Amino acid sequence: MKILTTNSAGNDKFGGIHTRKIEQIKHSPQDTFHIVELNTEKGYISRDNCNIHKINALERTGGKTIFEILGKSKNYYEFNRGVEKIVNEYQNLIREVSPEVVLIPGTSLTSYFLYKACKREGILDKALQEYAGVLEKEISNYTGDTRVILGQIGKEFVSDIAMDNVTYMFPSNTCRDTVEKIHGINFRKSHVVWNGVSEEFTSSGYNRKVPSELILGYIGRVHHVKNLPFFLGLNENMKDNSKLKIVTDISAAATKPTGKLLLKKITDEEVFYYAPRSKERLKKFYEKEISANIVPSFFETYCNGAVESLVCGTPTLLSDRAGAKEVYHKYGLDDLLFSIHDMNSFENALEHARERDFTIKPGLSKEIYENLYWKKVIGRYKEIIESIASKS
Repeated sequence: MKILTTNSAGNDKFGGIHTRKIEQIKHSPQDTFHIVELNTEKGYISRDNCNIHKINALERTGGKTIFEILGKSKNYYEFNRGVEKIVNEYQNLIREVSPEVVLIPGTSLTSYFLYKACKREGILDKALQEYAGVLEKEISNYTGDTRVILGQIGKEFVSDIAMDNVTYMFPSNTCRDTVEKIHGINFRKSHVVWNGVSEEFTSSGYNRKVPSELILGYIGRVHHVKNLPFFLGLNENMKDNSKLKIVTDISAAATKPTGKLLLKKITDEEVFYYAPRSKERLKKFYEKEISANIVPSFFETYCNGAVESLVCGTPTLLSDRAGAKEVYHKYGLDDLLFSIHDMNSFENALEHARERDFTIKPGLSKEIYENLYWKKVIGRYKEIIESIASKS
């Protein structure tokens, strides 16, 4: 089967949608993937079943980046005019590839270009909209024209013509319910499939070793919706102090408002910084370098990192606004959920993790992985994709 998809316009090293796509390519050797890349490759590798189609965005925008066009556009019409030649290139690739299914990953700007190209080419019935982040949640700290433009883009993905033709897939019921509430809609053709866990988190076996001191960790990007200040302020707000460790892209973090606070905490040695790492090294970080992982997000459609840490034997204290709470409900880990607006709630979750000796037992760790390893999850994806191909 020929499948067309795209990458994002950003260069962030974190993101579940990219992990999902790489795993899908890996576990679908019988399918041929065509991936549109803007300017540079983002973790995708040409292989027997994966073809990279590069678009040099700068050549088609008069030397401006997509984000420069967005920032300088006064309205939705002006933005669309600025990216018109890029959308044309997506249309050309649709004609060239003639895909049986189109995967629209998330609701990023490049996803919008692919959606718009599918609409023009009359193949929305071949499209699977894979929600990852919810755009309306990601833009809550934007202001002015940019926020209005992004808000209008978000509405395109759930417009009447989209709802009549596109099939939707969500990583959690939480994600689907949120999108429905934001737009006042009910999806007619949708599926919920929890994200998988990569084999690298179990390949070397179960090796949990709890540190002798209390060490709390944060793994992921720095973004408003991730609520990093909650983590950075733990020692000011908790009864007991802890050592704080963070794994993030420091160069990307430095450009964000919250990044300034993070850099100060690192400089003052109140937080210990670690660079992004391979899944194998991240497994060791979960297993041996922290007592518990912390996810204090305002919203998460799922949260791969929380489930990855569970598989490594390490509890993650998870915001009750994250989609992965559904996994916690299923496996009896509700006591590790907390409200970001209630410090007592967090302290209670931490105490429950302590009662568990900061350990997810080997049997439960194995059970979670065996139900959610990527090859098994991709099998569900295949069923959905084959259903779309058979009807379009």
